[in-house]
Amino acid sequence: MIDIFNESPSRTISSSESTESLGVSKNLEGAKSILVVWEKAIDLQMHFNEMCMNLRRTAMSTLGALLATSAIAFRFGGQILINGKSVSIAIIFLGISFFVWMSFYFMDRYWYHALLRATVSYAEGLSDPASKAGLTVSLDMSAQIRQANHRSLNMSGAAKINLFYLLVAVVLLVACVVLYMGIVEPIHA
Repeated sequence: MIDIFNESPSRTISSSESTESLGVSKNLEGAKSILVVWEKAIDLQMHFNEMCMNLRRTAMSTLGALLATSAIAFRFGGQILINGKSVSIAIIFLGISFFVWMSFYFMDRYWYHALLRATVSYAEGLSDPASKAGLTVSLDMSAQIRQANHRSLNMSGAAKINLFYLLVAVVLLVACVVLYMGIVEPIHA
């Protein structure tokens, strides 16, 4: 068993014994409370991380459905006039794809990611009070995960989110330009 409260490893404290009579730090209850709060903060981090991943999964599924609709519209749909230029109706679905993709980006980056970052910061802030209260294990897991995340691609989590959404947004915009300029046309058999 790991000694996380600076207790004597040979003794366990029963509910009938006084912690002070055993020479245990008066901060034991405070340390236990901090540990419980830290565990809840970690649970909350896992919850927000799961929400972020579900949002990205939904964004990818929605994008896939819209791109499939664009492909069908490109192959079988008609033409529309945009500024006097005849363009495949698929451009409408690509435009919708872009705006939907960007709405997922803003929700992910500035809503859910902000909530995740707040819980990470809160959990990181519990490390010093925990050590002052007599907790001998480090509660810096959140900080270690953040550091490992930053070492991956030498980018922060926020920068990775920006890059992920930006790459897809650029491809969608390029596809719109290609369709508008008439570089590709459907083959009608």
